[in-house]
Amino acid sequence: MQKRKALTPKLREAVYYKYDGHCAYCGKQLTTKEFQVDHLIPVQRERFGKYTTEQLERFENYMPACRVCNHYKRAHSLETFRRYIEEIPAKLERDSYIYRIGKKYNLIEEFPRKIEFYFEKIEREKFEIQVGKDPRLMQNIKEYTEVRKIALREQLIGKTLKAVIVQVGNVEASNRYVRNKIKDLEEVGITTELLKFAEDVTESQLLHVMADLNGDPSVTGYLVQLPLPKHISEDKINLAIDPKKDIDGFHPLSKTVAATPLGAFNYLKAMNYDFSGKNAVIIGRSHIVGRPMHKLLLDANMNVTILHTKTSEEDKRFYLANADLIVVAAGKAGVVDSSYHLKNSAVIMDVGINFNAEGKLIGDCEPGLDVAFQSPVPGGCGLLTRLAVIENLISLAE
Repeated sequence: MQKRKALTPKLREAVYYKYDGHCAYCGKQLTTKEFQVDHLIPVQRERFGKYTTEQLERFENYMPACRVCNHYKRAHSLETFRRYIEEIPAKLERDSYIYRIGKKYNLIEEFPRKIEFYFEKIEREKFEIQVGKDPRLMQNIKEYTEVRKIALREQLIGKTLKAVIVQVGNVEASNRYVRNKIKDLEEVGITTELLKFAEDVTESQLLHVMADLNGDPSVTGYLVQLPLPKHISEDKINLAIDPKKDIDGFHPLSKTVAATPLGAFNYLKAMNYDFSGKNAVIIGRSHIVGRPMHKLLLDANMNVTILHTKTSEEDKRFYLANADLIVVAAGKAGVVDSSYHLKNSAVIMDVGINFNAEGKLIGDCEPGLDVAFQSPVPGGCGLLTRLAVIENLISLAE
């Protein structure tokens, strides 16, 4: 855990007055001698005349807490502390810090979750080494993305960002994906606009729309939903996006990384996965997933092999049998099934999106393979991709 800098007496006093001398949890009024400085994730930042921005940054993550709340949060489990907080009716009184700030930002219902996030952060730090050695302890992807979105929403308080999604046609898979992207973006407080065109829109018309978006200063970033109709060149569309506004990271000069590989990589990194010196196999060599994932894993010091349609079955079985990490993005169901011998300690990230005969969403891999961790479909890499879209947009605004 990173060591925090000690607060000077003057800055400690500023923490007290910043929150009107109330305990951040129970709302109890405290004297300057009673309160204890407590650490939590950022909630808000205010400017105090006599303190510079640099000084404020030193205590933006600190809150005042009474001795009882501070003791419970530090010494007890999440469940015990949650019960303790729920027994304090004062936390929702009008003069309590939680009520006032929560009402201001419409976050009253999320404050218990903020406390949970703090504990999850501490627990994650405690188990980092264990997770690195045993991937079976990896956090559920849905839980991970929900926690990250809460943190991103707090990061965006007071900021105005706008994302535009350009969609062509009415493919159901794309419709569902776009709806979910818009939902995620709006959940963290990002203004979103959808520009949807009929499938017969011409390439020149689409390029004209993109030129307008490139020049619109109110647009932080945008993406063009793929796939596109056959009469429109995806390469030409990707090159027409302003690299400074490229959410998906498809332009060669973009500062962002393609969302799908970035989302999967960030998840593994957050789970403290030990990349260095291990064998990674990527099935699929597309510019959207396979190749950018190859670079990410190579930069993380992995031994990376890409398999594709010209790889022989014999070689495929050899590489998979020795793989520690397998990323499957072939776009075809059943690419990896139970007939393959895989390491029990292997981790599989299944990027594939397919539909079976019953119309059910499935991945590229047979579910339930005998490995340490296998990302589910649905509820796996799709969620991580949508999360990476938000993170890419934020990076464009910085």
